[in-house]
Amino acid sequence: MAENFTLMDKVIDPKKFTFEEAARIATLEKWRSWFGMGFAEREWNEAFYLMVKGESITLTEFKKEGKKNRIFEDGHDENNKIFCIELQRKLATANIKKILENSKDIKDGLSILGVALRYVAGVEKHNKILTLHWIPKFYNFFKDKRGKVFPVVRQYYHEVEQSQRFLTFDDLDVLNNQTLFESRK
Repeated sequence: MAENFTLMDKVIDPKKFTFEEAARIATLEKWRSWFGMGFAEREWNEAFYLMVKGESITLTEFKKEGKKNRIFEDGHDENNKIFCIELQRKLATANIKKILENSKDIKDGLSILGVALRYVAGVEKHNKILTLHWIPKFYNFFKDKRGKVFPVVRQYYHEVEQSQRFLTFDDLDVLNNQTLFESRK
């Protein structure tokens, strides 16, 4: 995103800004969404802040709050925790199908979901909001032409549910299969 344009300049209604809209913009503008390989931190910070607060925030204001980013980890302040829980609530209702289908490929779509999971991992491990809401969406999306969930998807996420783990970025790897993605149509 060009420095002189913010995400806010591209949003029609800031009060109704969604994860799907952020994902669409991220795909169009080729935001980096892979941790460890450089992710578009400023852009995702602004998008998530806009989703929760309904208004934009500058990098300067962000730093005034004493945060490099909004990723919550145990031991950080209560305001950060509350922000991440509110973000989880917004992300839980996301249309996963729309995000994945509007991405340039399955890897890109999963990386966008992964940024969200990484962002709220500190609270997700305690309340599992995205785990409980996204796994059924994965089952619903990754079906063959007969409407049956692909066995690799069912088995993997069944194990996540049974072990009572929370979803992480790494748990998206099982879905990172372009052939599987295309064969569901």
